[in-house]
This record gives sequence, structure tokens and C-alpha cells, in this order.
Amino acid sequence: IDSNCKLDTICQWNESKLLSYYCSITKEIRDKEKLRLLTRWIFNRLSSVEAKEQYLNILADAREVSANTNYIAMFLSESHESLLEKAIRTVGYLKALEYSEKVAAYLNPEDNSSNTIKAAALCTIAKLGIHEHTVNIAKFLRHKSDLLRYNSIKTLVSLNEEGYTGDIVALLDDRCYGVKLEAIKAIGHFRATEYTDKIESILNSFVTGRTEADFGICREAVNTITKLVSSEVSKHVVVKLLDNEIDFRIPVYAMSKLAEIGAREYAQKIAGFLADMRAFDGCSGGTNCEILMSGVGVAGYACRALAKLGAREHSSEIASLLTSNEWWAPIEATRALAELDAKEYIPQLCKLFKESNTKEKQRLREVVKESLEKLGYSESEREKLSDDSLNK
Repeated sequence: IDSNCKLDTICQWNESKLLSYYCSITKEIRDKEKLRLLTRWIFNRLSSVEAKEQYLNILADAREVSANTNYIAMFLSESHESLLEKAIRTVGYLKALEYSEKVAAYLNPEDNSSNTIKAAALCTIAKLGIHEHTVNIAKFLRHKSDLLRYNSIKTLVSLNEEGYTGDIVALLDDRCYGVKLEAIKAIGHFRATEYTDKIESILNSFVTGRTEADFGICREAVNTITKLVSSEVSKHVVVKLLDNEIDFRIPVYAMSKLAEIGAREYAQKIAGFLADMRAFDGCSGGTNCEILMSGVGVAGYACRALAKLGAREHSSEIASLLTSNEWWAPIEATRALAELDAKEYIPQLCKLFKESNTKEKQRLREVVKESLEKLGYSESEREKLSDDSLNK
């Protein structure tokens, strides 16, 4: 198989070195029969759990190898939990439908395997797109394990089994944050308009405020309501969130969504946030959103929303941020003015360009340059501006 490696040499290698060699050589061998023989030989020399887990990782990457072996199937009867879980998930990664029944066996309510194994089986059945076991999958919606309730919702959604929407709705008040989040997403995914009032009720609870940890719930409820009803209806629900004074991420997300659905009539209300310099400089669990990571303040998002809405009447308020000491404020204002085609602010932008000629303000300088070009103002024209005109 490999003329550069002698058998007596390779037989002396430990499992780690053996697997490293196997991982590299599988990318070079094109003969599938040779690859199958090498795979069997390597497999028979593994004994530790760690080595077998690494082996499964290699099989997951080397699809043409595993398609011609039954070694994954051998692991599906493994007594060691971590190996069994890895094998089940590998079946999903490889879309190995021939092992679907072996995986589905772990979804039987009478099976005494751990919740970790059952969760892995749920994820794999979802990846395989197998619909024959939905009755057993749905039973996990009422399981005492948060992990299984969570994964059963995700699996039913992945399989588009909307017949269980009513059972999922019952989990909107679940004690587990992740389960509740997935239930809200599922209602939107299935376009279950009959439950619009329940989603609206969740959103209304955020008008006066909740704890910060609930931001993710609010975000997904906003996304769901826009899927259930028209923008004409949803915008009247979403705009109420601008009044939340407890967690500023909520009005920020609301104004972003209002801009997305084109709620032009609320531009004035959004402009009221142009003086809000609060910024989030960290991240909390369960809330995957760019609002949490960018460091841009509320006023910056107001600039973005107004620009997207084409609210040119608020250009002067946006331009007032050009002189702010917050690093993000002049950047966001500059981009918004360019988006709004506010050519009357070209002199101010040119002045800002010249004043930002430092290493610390390099990012601002680049944004101003791009914005001036977008406004149709060339570099040569910028250089011609007199100092008197810049000081106006």
C-alpha cells in the first residue's frame, strides 16, 4: 500500500502515531480496495477509547473510506458512552442511511441508554431526514430531561413535522430557556398563524422590561411574528419594544427589524435614539447576535435604521454625531449620510477626513473616504477644498 513505510516499522508505532499516519495516507491513496484493507488493519490495532474516538473523527472526514467499511456499525453496539455517541453522530455526518435503524433503536422509550445517547440519536435522525420514527421523537417533548425536550423540537422542525406544532406550543412556558427559545422558532418555521396571539403576548411582556437573559427570547419572538403576519401588522407590535427601558438591546433589535420591514412611519421615533450612547461591550449566554459583540452604541444602530429607511429628513441629527468622542459614532454617522446621499455634508466629511489623519483614527479615515466616493466626491475634488470652506 505504501512503499515508503515498512511493516516492521509501523508495527512498533503507538496508537497516536499510527492514526496520524493513517490520517495523512488516506488523502493520498486512490485505490479504494487498498484503502479498505488499510482501514481494517488499523482498526484491529486500536484498543484505547481515545484512539477509537480519533479513528471515528478520521472516518467522518474520509467519506470514501467509511462508505466501504462496516466499522462504524461495530461502534453502534459499543458499551462505552463517549464512543457510542461519537459513532451515532458520525452516522449523521456521513449521511450513512444504512445505519439509520440501528440509530433509531435508541429512540425507543423502553431503551435504557443515557439522555446523551438519545440526544445524539435525535440529532442524527434529523440529519438523515428519516420520518418513520416521529411518534417516538414526539414523546420526548414531554420528557423530564431539558436536553431531550430541546433536541426533540429541533428534530421535528428539521423534519418539517408540523403535525406536532400543538405539542410544541405547550413548551412556550417551559422552565428551560433553550427549550422555550426553540419552541418560539418552531412556530415561526411552521408558519403556525393560529398561535400569533401567543407570540404577541410574549412580545408585549417585553414592553415594560424583563431580565437581560431574556433578550434572546424577545429576539426570536420578533423574528417569528414577522413570519406569521404581514409587515403592516407586525410593525405595530414590534414598535412597542422601543419603549423598553430595562435592556437597551431590545429597542436596538426592534429598530433594526422595523428598518428591515420598511416601517418608514416610525423614523421619527427611531431618531429619538440618536442621543443614546449606551453600548454593550460583552456577551451573555444564549444570545447570539451581532448587537452584543460589535461595541456599537444605540445611536449607531439608530443611524443604520434611519439610513435603511431612507429617512433623509433626519440627516442633520445624524450629522451631529460626526463630532462625537465615541469611536463608533462618527463612523456610523458617516456611513448613514452616504447611504442617504446627503451631499450637503460633504464639506464636513472632508474636514473629518483631514482631522482623522492619525493611526488611532485610521478606520474612521477609511470609512470617510469610502463615503465621499459614494457621494460622488473624488479624491482630487477633496484636495481642492480650501481651508476656509472646510471651516464653514
